[in-house]
Amino acid sequence: MNRRDLLGGIAAGAAILSAPAVLRAQQAITLNGASQFNDEHAFTRAMVRFEELVKQYYGKPVNFVLHKNSSLGLEKQYFERMAEGRGAVDYAIVSPAHMSTFSRAAPFIDAPFLFRDLAHWNQVLDRDLLKPVAEEIERRANVMLIGYAGGGVRNIFANKRVSNMAEIRGLKIRVQGAPIWSRTFQAAGMSPTVIAYNEVYNAIQNNVIEAGENEAAGVEQMRFYEVAPNLAMTQHAITIRPLCFSKRSFDRLPADLQAAILRAGREAGAYGRQIESSEDEQKLVALERAGKLRRIEFTDRAEMKRAVEPVMAAYAREIGAEAIYNQPPPGPVGPGRGGAAPAPRRRPCLSGAFPMTSQPAARRGLLRRAAAAWSRLLSALLAISVAILVLPVSLQIFSRYTHLIPHYIWTEEMARFLLVWMIMIGAMVAVREGSHFTVDLWPPLPPRPAALLELLSGLGVLALAVVFLWWGWEFTAFAFHRISELAELPLWLIHVAWPITGLTWLLFQGERMADALHTLRTGEPRPLEHHEVSAA
Repeated sequence: MNRRDLLGGIAAGAAILSAPAVLRAQQAITLNGASQFNDEHAFTRAMVRFEELVKQYYGKPVNFVLHKNSSLGLEKQYFERMAEGRGAVDYAIVSPAHMSTFSRAAPFIDAPFLFRDLAHWNQVLDRDLLKPVAEEIERRANVMLIGYAGGGVRNIFANKRVSNMAEIRGLKIRVQGAPIWSRTFQAAGMSPTVIAYNEVYNAIQNNVIEAGENEAAGVEQMRFYEVAPNLAMTQHAITIRPLCFSKRSFDRLPADLQAAILRAGREAGAYGRQIESSEDEQKLVALERAGKLRRIEFTDRAEMKRAVEPVMAAYAREIGAEAIYNQPPPGPVGPGRGGAAPAPRRRPCLSGAFPMTSQPAARRGLLRRAAAAWSRLLSALLAISVAILVLPVSLQIFSRYTHLIPHYIWTEEMARFLLVWMIMIGAMVAVREGSHFTVDLWPPLPPRPAALLELLSGLGVLALAVVFLWWGWEFTAFAFHRISELAELPLWLIHVAWPITGLTWLLFQGERMADALHTLRTGEPRPLEHHEVSAA
């Protein structure tokens, strides 16, 4: 073989090896979206419009897969997956309540009696006055707010007639998980409770609660009118639902596609606001004409607003969001909170409204941040152990039923040891997430009794954790100089799972009990990543 032939062969080989990379580069990019709702819902339609606009502005092949009808879970899960940035969910419309662990001001932009009317609401969104909140969420959650949908006016749906403050006193009502919702509804005399959005229908049907609150699109989609046909027209809030995009996914995209996504996000958000706000009344009229719903005038709306205002003002001071509450947007938008027309302002009302030096993550303390990081690491190790387990189990199956490979004796022990670690890691993570199997002996309780029950049951977990830690260490020490029979692996690597599990349970259960103590003191559940529920 001469030199020319050799060089030619090398060049041909390099071309063959690089072909898969070239083909991948030429393949169209695929982005995954998620929606809790069906094709007809305004949020889904806004995301479809977003996809259309991106394709139009990008001008190159790009694929979108929109998973609808809660096929990928609820909005809480969508936000978590976007924060992870692994491509499971790249974009979705999400309630601000699910962002409270990254920005305490986020749920406030969707709070009761914040906006006077749709004109006020639209001016705030059109002038990008929520930019400080969006920047904070992007920095802390790696999720971008690229547009704002919503526009539905929220009212109370109930299984009985309520038309004034006297009739809503003590009303057992489901609210979103952010603290501002519980506080304001308590101030109005109701008995709020936090229940996952997809469980509201059954909760009313089984008399666990009497009412909920939502915009017309949600009442129609979830068929709440079947169990709660009385709609009290409290008009206590106007929905804001940010169109979110994973920052990690965004950073992997080409610059021209990034520009198309940002432009399309703004326009799709505006489109979503337009269709939901315009169809809100139409949906209520259609439901009422069909005999499915009864709209009831709420005669004490002004009194309800007065009852809520001190709570809103105090919460705004607490989270550093006084500007969004106290100041109207620039321009003549009608009477202010006190009834007088505000003077025109030269500056946007939210400029510098949310100081970034007082962050909830810092307040949670080093221990809480360490627990969150440890939980994420455990989840990753759990996935890795499951993936590795496939290898020895597959080898056992093939060697047992075929003659393709010999029987490797180490596969049995490897599979057994991996299974031990899988169980232990899963048990650790489940304590923090509160996902161990439980038996409910009590009906749903108000926040303080529920917190007391959490403390009492938590004592049992702590006792078991001490047993695992104390005797687990003895169990590990006993195995320091031993090896397994078949694979000759150090046995302490397996036994150490017990004390690690006990120590982790102490950390995670201690975190949950600290939250329960907070609820006992304040009466308010603390919304954290591991036990936040759905909002809609």
